[in-house]
Amino acid sequence: VGGYNISREALLAIRQGNNERVEHLVEGLVVALKQARQLREAQDGGGFQTSVWDFACAVQKLGKRPLGRHGPSFWDEVGSLVQEAAPSMTGREVAMFCNAYASGAPDRLSGSLGTALGDRAADLAEDLSAQDFTMILTGLSKASSSTEVPISKESLDRFASRARRLRLDPKYPSQAPMLLTAFARLRHSTDAELHGRLFRYAQSQWDTWDAQELAALLNAFAKMGRRARAGIPEEEWRSVAQRCAELLPNADVQSITLMSHGLVNVGAEPSWSSDFFVALEEKLCKRPMLSESLSPQALAMISHSLARQRRPDGHLREDFRVQGGPSDYQPLTKWPFEEYATRRLRDFTPQGLGLILYA
Repeated sequence: VGGYNISREALLAIRQGNNERVEHLVEGLVVALKQARQLREAQDGGGFQTSVWDFACAVQKLGKRPLGRHGPSFWDEVGSLVQEAAPSMTGREVAMFCNAYASGAPDRLSGSLGTALGDRAADLAEDLSAQDFTMILTGLSKASSSTEVPISKESLDRFASRARRLRLDPKYPSQAPMLLTAFARLRHSTDAELHGRLFRYAQSQWDTWDAQELAALLNAFAKMGRRARAGIPEEEWRSVAQRCAELLPNADVQSITLMSHGLVNVGAEPSWSSDFFVALEEKLCKRPMLSESLSPQALAMISHSLARQRRPDGHLREDFRVQGGPSDYQPLTKWPFEEYATRRLRDFTPQGLGLILYA
């Protein structure tokens, strides 16, 4: 506007931590975008005088910040410009806008805006880097609901075709689980070839992964149906369980929760994860403060997973029967999870309470 690049000024103010100036610039940016839109609508020329890339960088940074009263107007005007510019955007620009919306306004991608960005990304899919491809799929998937997917089936099929041949970057271990989660949200969850390839890639890398990265992978596969896991030999889950057991000593609570939940939901033989759950039980018994610190959700999920592993399908495993006693009444864990649950009873959601009662 008048030779003044508001996008770059906003980025500079963010780097300097000048929140007051950021808020002032957002207000100015909204005004400039509105004026540019009105000029375009009136066909009087003019427009927003900055590069799409500068604008994408600014929106991506601002999307991670609270915008207060300017938020709705900001996203309205950004959406108008993005939808108009989408057909000529580069892959990197599409990725930045998808990432921005995923952080700041994911629901706005559920309509024509998501379709425009998704179609453009599908056109560029063969040339996208692994990083940009992951950012785009993750952003679009955040707008997916139980009744609506923000992109067309044709675009989604093109994304899946590209993902089967995409070379992921070993420097970013989160890419494989993020893609799995994104395809699940977009309801592309029966593609055994795609999911088998992502599993084999992860398998070649997870010796260098930490607990958080492996937990994210397991959790992603746990959300898939059996058809999606059909390309993965069942015995391969044994090596996953062994790796989880190796990482357990230094794992944080979230990783422990996701690993335990994942191991009982990927269709693996329960006995293969015995080492992990024995070690987990021992850790919880030896460190009462750890059990005390579990959130209600974590407590419910870990208890439920332990119960399913010890007594799959509701049947008592022979190796847990007690000779000469009423075996069905013998506790199958030394961890007194029910005591910790009783202290937090009012904090459980109905779903969490159901998991505890099942356990």
